[in-house]
Amino acid sequence: TDFINACGQVGYPNLDYNGKDIVGASYFQTTSMKGERASTAFAYLHPSMHRKNLHVVTEANVTRILFSQDGKKAIGVEYMKDNKIVRVLASKEVIVSAGSLNTPKILQLSGIGPAPELKKWNIDLIKDLPVGLNLQDHCFTTICCIGPPKKNIGSINGAKALGFPSGLLSLAEWFLHGTGIFASSGLDGNLFCHSGVRPHLPYPDLQISVMTTGGDAELIYKNLNVSPEWPYPPEVIGPNAEAFIILVTLLHPVSRGSVTLKSTDSQAHPAIQPNYLQEDVDLKTLMAGCKIAMKILQQGAMKDTFGRAYFHPKLLQKHNNKSDSDAFWEDHIRHFCTTLYHPTSTCAIGKVVDPQLKVYGMNGLRVADASIMPQIMSGNTNAPSIMIGEKAADMIAKEYGYMNKSQVTLSANENYKRKRQTLHRNIALYVAVIATSITLVVAYLMK
Repeated sequence: TDFINACGQVGYPNLDYNGKDIVGASYFQTTSMKGERASTAFAYLHPSMHRKNLHVVTEANVTRILFSQDGKKAIGVEYMKDNKIVRVLASKEVIVSAGSLNTPKILQLSGIGPAPELKKWNIDLIKDLPVGLNLQDHCFTTICCIGPPKKNIGSINGAKALGFPSGLLSLAEWFLHGTGIFASSGLDGNLFCHSGVRPHLPYPDLQISVMTTGGDAELIYKNLNVSPEWPYPPEVIGPNAEAFIILVTLLHPVSRGSVTLKSTDSQAHPAIQPNYLQEDVDLKTLMAGCKIAMKILQQGAMKDTFGRAYFHPKLLQKHNNKSDSDAFWEDHIRHFCTTLYHPTSTCAIGKVVDPQLKVYGMNGLRVADASIMPQIMSGNTNAPSIMIGEKAADMIAKEYGYMNKSQVTLSANENYKRKRQTLHRNIALYVAVIATSITLVVAYLMK
């Protein structure tokens, strides 16, 4: 709330970013239900596992797509399971939904991709298409913030969540009502805004978010890509740290990357070259975003939440203990810039697939994941990727003459109820075991 109010003091309205206008501040909207993450597996797959026409194979690795003798129609898929090759034939279509990194790998291994790239690996060319090119991703940098001294600011790894008895009360609130600090995704406040670097853009090029935690060692040194040689102090990542992190995200990078093959071995990871900040305009946009974030932090609405920003001493020393110059921000961004894990556009509509998501020049082959986006969107990719799956399902159902939209929603609700009932039974069992143990210990001590 403080962050959203501070954005208002800078001039950004409080709005619903899924409405007509997107520039402004708001709470994050998440794919969750009553305080729990609702993944696509939970909402779509699990309720359908009983269907006779669904067979799910896990821990299997797709090796290639199978084609007809003339190479014009996809007829099945080959995969490896328990070191055995299995071939499955398709009655109608093959749909590739392996994501923006693995979908291009599978297509290239199958002979669909840039001819020079496939020739390099002696892969027979089925169709020359720019598969794996045009990689776009959201990269971001961080500003770590420490709360005012002796102030509980509600950090999700702070006293309210982990302290006693506040932690138990927070757990009880989540268990009974699905609300409170344990229902938080960790990302609560959000701002979409323009950097001003490219005034002609009709949409925001920056997303500034609040992560309501200072993080822990795994988050800082792995997820945020900070070198352990640059250790963070206990007041940022220590137990009960009252801190938070500002994420400044570049929404529409000019830089383009690629996904190509490292090997003809289907189990090898692809070669991912994101080319972050390759274009100078991307760096300038992030620099402008950092300055906007600092301006928001200095507003009166943040006085009960924001104490000071933590910048690493090595960087400060290099810039004469000053953190307001362009040189400092460039250095900071280049040290602390990493991926938001939003890769898109490697099999884009208009380049690799048509508007019905069918691969150009091929029959019986579609792609349905974030790789088909012509351009990365102004925000997170989770909901748009779900939309792509929904739209693809509708187009396929319409093409083959059947469609039933109501069953998924009803099944998802029933799945939630069953999951919640199981959770209640498990917690009740744990409480009973603990209570019985305490009773036995007390009885023994009173002998």
